Amino acid sequence: MVPALWLYLGPPAWRPVAGRSAMDSLAGNFDVWNFVRIGWWGVVGLVALAMIYHLRTHLKEFVRSLPLLAFWTLVWVGSLVASAAYSPSWAFTLANAIVMTVLVVAGLQLALSLHAGATILSDVLASLYGFSLMLMAFVWLTYLVDPTLVTAYQWTGPRVMGNFVAEMSFVSVVTFFLAAHAAARSRGSARWFHGVVMAASVAALLATQTRTAYLSLGLGGAYMFLQWFTAASNRARVGAIAVIAVVIGLSPLALEALDASTGASTLDGAIAYLLRDDLSWRTASGRTAIAGVLMNDVLERPWGLGYSAGPRVLLLTSHQELIEGSVHAESIGNAHNVFLEVLGGSGLVGLFAFTVVLAWVAVVMHSVRHPGLVPVRVLVLCFVLAGMTGSNGVLPFYQSSALLWILVGAVAGVASARGRPQRVHDANSVGA
Repeated sequence: MVPALWLYLGPPAWRPVAGRSAMDSLAGNFDVWNFVRIGWWGVVGLVALAMIYHLRTHLKEFVRSLPLLAFWTLVWVGSLVASAAYSPSWAFTLANAIVMTVLVVAGLQLALSLHAGATILSDVLASLYGFSLMLMAFVWLTYLVDPTLVTAYQWTGPRVMGNFVAEMSFVSVVTFFLAAHAAARSRGSARWFHGVVMAASVAALLATQTRTAYLSLGLGGAYMFLQWFTAASNRARVGAIAVIAVVIGLSPLALEALDASTGASTLDGAIAYLLRDDLSWRTASGRTAIAGVLMNDVLERPWGLGYSAGPRVLLLTSHQELIEGSVHAESIGNAHNVFLEVLGGSGLVGLFAFTVVLAWVAVVMHSVRHPGLVPVRVLVLCFVLAGMTGSNGVLPFYQSSALLWILVGAVAGVASARGRPQRVHDANSVGA
């Protein structure tokens, strides 16, 4: 069992009735589902602590091998907890900080397990792939039962976002690249199964009509194939699978029957959303106005406003100013950028610590040669791209925030294990 993977699976932000407002959450008006998911994360966190205790003989060696990561991770977590002192809702901030600490502990458990050889990276990636596929399938099953639970109606019509079930735009990208990795190291009919999964991931991604996800798919795909470029024997089969996956993934949307009321198919909606003629390109759908409001306040209080609660209160009370400054500023409960969210919540110290952790991951994952790090590098890139337009990666109960610490744990575990005897990895692994 890898606790971080179970935090990724859920329960995420989903709840049966999504009627609670952002201000209600600050006032402590929690619905029953909040207690369920907090309980889930609490139990998994305790399991992670128990597993760390079991591997305690390796802990000192692990920390000594990665002092920079250990120090700045502690600084970041400390800045989140400390920000409760000046938060507009200290209880909300402290609760969110504790939940994020659970994620960091789960990431530490994964890293320590990889360091000690109790877990191998290929198994972790296979489980992450399976869980991502399950989440994607669960969104579509929910859609068949009640589309309103996972659909947002904006500008061009329905967008299958996953809403409170899963981050569909992010999970579909993760599923695509893990399926590509699995296809490249598979043989026979299994390879085509992964190709079909890639196709389904592309179709799901298009249904979300999310431009950042499109960018992640394009840049992430180019980055993955660039890493594989030196493996000449794999070029043909990997390229063929990718082309077939994209064609199959586009076909269902291109051939979808026209909607009787609007005369536009889902594919037309995706294209219209990508190219719509409004201020969204200049304002990033209102994000520049949000950034302006946050930065003005942070300049006055560089220590931050209080993790999660501070930016939320500021943006909600600046609602009219934001609406007047942009076209699409309906969803302003957070900064819509992981770096701005951290800056607004825990100030310059928190932002610096968080940036150092990401920079450490970026440097180390490229300095270590390991076939399992090929998709990890791509997913780190996708996380950063998603983080430029969304804050979910540093907020509790989202797949993207859980994935970040899975990736940090994977890189830390592999890096710290260099020179130690390791269990044999899959001989069919591609790249390094």
